Amino acid sequence: MFQSREFNPAEMRTVIDHMLRLYKRGHFTGANLIQNDAALPLTGILVHFLHSQIPHLENIQKAADMEGKILSRQTFYRTDPKYHTKDEFWNDYANATFFDDDLTIIPLEDAWKMKKVLNVKNPEFDLLLDLTQGNLEAVINRMQVRNDSLKTKWEDPVVIVKSPVKLASMPGFINELHFVSLTRGSEEFYVIVNDESRLKSLQSYLKKLCATPNCPSTLSENAFAFHPSQVNKEFATYMLNRSMPFQPEE
Repeated sequence: MFQSREFNPAEMRTVIDHMLRLYKRGHFTGANLIQNDAALPLTGILVHFLHSQIPHLENIQKAADMEGKILSRQTFYRTDPKYHTKDEFWNDYANATFFDDDLTIIPLEDAWKMKKVLNVKNPEFDLLLDLTQGNLEAVINRMQVRNDSLKTKWEDPVVIVKSPVKLASMPGFINELHFVSLTRGSEEFYVIVNDESRLKSLQSYLKKLCATPNCPSTLSENAFAFHPSQVNKEFATYMLNRSMPFQPEE
């Protein structure tokens, strides 16, 4: 499903298999694999602004008025049916693969006509900014103002803040989320978990998975990082409205 340089095919297959199980059981509504040309930062306050088009992200980066990096991102998520009928569909999803909830592939021509939530794998992009707490709110505000001013503004913008410790909530953001990641060198696989019950279930699943000697080192408990996160309200609402029914791991 995802193509990796850092994880070998067997490792990636293992990660994807378990990701899909947790995804189908409502632990999160999407997963991302970002790729850089050098080691990714592991500490500090990081802001992810997600989009499918580089020109849009370049505009947002100019508004942020600070150095950042636009990374390639492979993503898998639950769609909003309103995007299936837009004129931009054929451009935004030219290289996408759509799936039903049984993960059976749906041809692009059929997905375009469907007015229901689907699952999609698509190559997109991630604007990554490394910030200090002092300028976080000002930078986020400049990014959002620029997004709203563009003719092609993102209707459902995605702004994700990952931090070493929980920060005060910013205006227009939901603060009780978790950034769960698996990082190796220049690549990071990450998901956003939107409440404590889902997080505890995911952690319990990983603990049981690695309770045997056959546990792959790729999925050891120590391989994953758990960070406080806050996201813009539009994205939080999107996640809540698109999630499959939550089925806790026992």
